[in-house]
Amino acid sequence: MITTYTPAPKAKKSEKTEKLQTPVANPNWEAGDDAFPPEAAQLTPDRRTEARLCVVQALAQHLLAKQPLAQVELEFAGRLGKRKADKTVWARVWGSATDASSDAPQRFMDLLAAERLPNWDWPRMDPVLRAVLWAASAELASTPDLPTPILISEYLNISRGFLVDAEVKYLQKSLAGVASKIRP
Repeated sequence: MITTYTPAPKAKKSEKTEKLQTPVANPNWEAGDDAFPPEAAQLTPDRRTEARLCVVQALAQHLLAKQPLAQVELEFAGRLGKRKADKTVWARVWGSATDASSDAPQRFMDLLAAERLPNWDWPRMDPVLRAVLWAASAELASTPDLPTPILISEYLNISRGFLVDAEVKYLQKSLAGVASKIRP
């Protein structure tokens, strides 16, 4: 028995508001479509995942633009409400990742350096990969009540939007190693 695939009919995009609220899969440039979501749009369906994504984006901005962490924090704090991110999760993960009193940034860099493969040099690594590693390590350290596999899965899902498969696999291996040290 041979079955053929019949795609579902395409829904009409008659209203401009509907068009703005969802990213366009096949943009029609002449009609003014944009492949990127509108500014301040919630990118994930879950408020906690959105907060984690905001932390990753903020850390990546710090790494890429060499902006001070305090400046990046102020900028992102203003976006949390617009993006419907869970402010408690943001504060916990950001605070753990950037706590200057405990020298958190250096502590996490040292912890991640121990998990690094020989051919994955930290300064040459993609800044987004470094940001995901940093945020995930910080949350693993600051939330012992959340199950490790769930946290790792959250960050792997976030990373798939930015990284290639080899980097996601490396991230998974690194986070498993970090988790075994943070949460024995």
